[in-house]
Amino acid sequence: MRKPPTNELHLAFAVPGDLATPTGGYGYDRRIIQELRELGWQVDVADIGDDFPFPSTAQRATALAMLSAVPAGCPIVLDGLAFGALPEAGALRCRTPLIALVHQPLALDPGLDTTQADTFRETERAALAAAARVVVTSEATARIVMADYDVPSQRISVVRPGNDPVPPAPGSNGGVVSLLSVGRSFRSKDTIY
Repeated sequence: MRKPPTNELHLAFAVPGDLATPTGGYGYDRRIIQELRELGWQVDVADIGDDFPFPSTAQRATALAMLSAVPAGCPIVLDGLAFGALPEAGALRCRTPLIALVHQPLALDPGLDTTQADTFRETERAALAAAARVVVTSEATARIVMADYDVPSQRISVVRPGNDPVPPAPGSNGGVVSLLSVGRSFRSKDTIY
């Protein structure tokens, strides 16, 4: 595949907090950025603050100022942890394409009370209405975004997380099976994915 010249493809990627944070969501964001750069994109990463999805008034203002500083016409990818809680960023859509990256809708976090879940459902619905494109990590999330957030299917792209191929591990001869599983299980993710 031909790599386009770097100066033709440029975007800003806004993340809430440190991109090096060792979680699956940040790992996904890092990989998307890496792959875009390998395809010739110039990707400017902007840490818009680690208080999301519960930003203070000052953090909201700082995040909006940073997003407003992105050159007109330069697409902005906003991680859903921030975008869903920052619907006022939708005002930028008149000067630049907004791309929402939804790992999981904010309102589906099982630790939220009903009032906060309803608030997130409304702010995320408003934010997604302003997005030119919505990237989700699974078909299940795409269905939720269409049904519960009124995003038309033609504006949704499913980009599943993956992993690099590795050679098979050698088996043991002792007949004893050892299994190591590393990760966290979330009730909401079990339901969605």
